[in-house]
Amino acid sequence: MPLVSEALALLSVFCMMIVMRGLVSWAFEQDRSATMHFALGITALCGSLVLRSLYWDVLPALMAPVAWQAWGTATSWAEINVVWNGLVLFSAYHLLRAMQLLIPEEDRANWPLWRAPFYPHGHLIEKIIRRWRSK
Repeated sequence: MPLVSEALALLSVFCMMIVMRGLVSWAFEQDRSATMHFALGITALCGSLVLRSLYWDVLPALMAPVAWQAWGTATSWAEINVVWNGLVLFSAYHLLRAMQLLIPEEDRANWPLWRAPFYPHGHLIEKIIRRWRSK
């Protein structure tokens, strides 16, 4: 089964790199549009997946088991996840910003980043409060 896992990891890396290549020209636009934020967010998310797959699935297959174990012990194993999680947070910010920029300009001031995904109806608590107030 490790061979199947490694093969799928390499295929996933290849596919995500193609996606990243397709988005990179939009990710570095100068106009700070919703498209730019969306492309940058997806590129960072794909980059996190690529790096994580390479690190956890491909690298151990390329290294001798003793070397991989020594490396893991030296780096406290999971501390490398800080890099992937940092990229995911960077991605989340840009995806939320893209959503916010898709809200019509006259409404945007009322929809900060954390509320932008719930436009135009609001989240469940807001719906309950509106329903309660209307009675």
